Amino acid sequence: MLLYYFELSDDASLRVTADYDDYDEICCAVGSANYGVANQVQSLMGGGIIPNNPFTEKVFFDFDPVTEGDNSGISFHYKKDRNGKTLESITSVRNSYNKNVQDVDFDGAPVVNPSPLSKDLDAVTQEFRLYSNDNEKVNWLIGGYYYQEDMVFNESIYFGPLWRTYVEAFLPAGTISGIAAAFGLPDASLFAAGQGGTESATQDNETTSIFGQLDIQLTDKLSAIVGVSYMEDEKTVSYNQVNTDVLSQLDFVGAGTLGLIAAGFTPQQAAALATDPNFNPLIALQGLQLLPQFTNFPNVAQDGKSSDNNVDYTFKLSYELNNSVSIYGGVSTGFKASAWNISRNSDADALELAALAAAGTPASPNRSVGRRYAGPEEAEVTEFGAKILLSSGYLNIAVFDQTIDGFQSNTFIGTGFVLANAGSQSADGYEFDLVYSPLENVDVAVSGTFLDPVYDSFPGSAFGDLTGTTPSNIPDETITSSITWNWNMNGWDGYTRLSHLYSSEAVLLEDPAGQSLIESQGNGFRKMDTLNFATGIEKDNLSISLYGQNINDDEYLTSAFVAVVDFTSTTYFGYPNNYSTYGITVNYNF
Repeated sequence: MLLYYFELSDDASLRVTADYDDYDEICCAVGSANYGVANQVQSLMGGGIIPNNPFTEKVFFDFDPVTEGDNSGISFHYKKDRNGKTLESITSVRNSYNKNVQDVDFDGAPVVNPSPLSKDLDAVTQEFRLYSNDNEKVNWLIGGYYYQEDMVFNESIYFGPLWRTYVEAFLPAGTISGIAAAFGLPDASLFAAGQGGTESATQDNETTSIFGQLDIQLTDKLSAIVGVSYMEDEKTVSYNQVNTDVLSQLDFVGAGTLGLIAAGFTPQQAAALATDPNFNPLIALQGLQLLPQFTNFPNVAQDGKSSDNNVDYTFKLSYELNNSVSIYGGVSTGFKASAWNISRNSDADALELAALAAAGTPASPNRSVGRRYAGPEEAEVTEFGAKILLSSGYLNIAVFDQTIDGFQSNTFIGTGFVLANAGSQSADGYEFDLVYSPLENVDVAVSGTFLDPVYDSFPGSAFGDLTGTTPSNIPDETITSSITWNWNMNGWDGYTRLSHLYSSEAVLLEDPAGQSLIESQGNGFRKMDTLNFATGIEKDNLSISLYGQNINDDEYLTSAFVAVVDFTSTTYFGYPNNYSTYGITVNYNF
């Protein structure tokens, strides 16, 4: 990173910051959270994952999963003071590129071929702020913010040499050959190695907001903050797929209809009965059609555009009880714009399907009815608290109640992601932040958050009605603490810090059936109890720091997920936390 600071005049300055980083690594490791049928099948083909233990530090791939990319950016921060007012302008340009080729079956058998995924982001931001300085009664701030991001996203999934063998292990012998024969296709054309989907997507996102705030000293002890902002968000999205999975394009319902007509049923009767597995045995095999042709968009019924706007506000009152204690209370709102499902699981809704059919370009008969994007989410937070000055530190405490209407949930279901809105999610609780120096050169810091998160309403989740359940990966209790010793020796300033992070148990899955399975193996919760340390010295332009993360070898899963295409939904993997890591950082300021 490069940082340049320019004093343009007595009252104006410019700070320029530029940074660049790149990475090229073999990533990432997962372990068995529940050793299910998919694991057992793969073990017969050369897979070797260790059952029900995600912390073995051993992985089994049939090729090296590679992740590479780079990030770069430059920002300009201009500041000018004049006549008791300050103007600030912050401009930034950033690029981020990432490409990874994962072994998505996460075992040593060549079931799925290397399937590249890449994302390229270009972003430009501009913010202006004009505010008053140190007025006795009223201080004000007005500003505007602009954000433009262009994304190019590519993903793919390709069957490996043992894909058909793997799938056939879940089926009665000869099932896939029977499908090929029924449609008059070469047997080798179904689930052949190299078949699959190649997808490309774009998203252009433009966000504009204007905001203002008043800080009013109502009396000597009572003050108020009033703020308001207006935001507009526009997205333009496209998604296109090239699909070579032959089996997933076969029309089982259409074939059943023709078979029933040949058996003597009227066309109307045949069409109705063709969706009944008692009359059409092909219906029971629709679960094999994992990659039906995507309904590309924009199209005649879907322009791939969304537009949202919203007004948010904040209001806060503070009262100074004495020179050491002040209390406050307030309410604020927040807004998150519509989010598009940029994946192969983005399905057209009923209106789009009807319009496509009317235009003579019907969607694939094997696609489900779904939705392209989740609508906006809106949050409201009410908070009351106190700020207390200590003889050598401070203590902040607060209680809060947060509600999010339309919470955006993105869930992996084994073949892709389902994006949906929960009716409402809420969390109430309290938090504190304590900093205290028992000695002049020793600082102790402790902070904690205690909350009770719940889905107040979520009837349309990917796993049914989750109303009344706890959202995944949100602990009830989180406490961080640290102790720092600051010292000076022979002209060197130095510090040594020991820190601890604790969080209580948090469920890893929102699917009740899957959560029960991984709990049975002792892998159902994330609980953190992690020690870190850092020490450093600084003199003149040189600073050196040494750090250690997770020095007590704490073990927990950061997330868990169902295996890719386990027809029994019994196989679950988990991402373990980072193992003990040590490093050194050297900085020199020119």
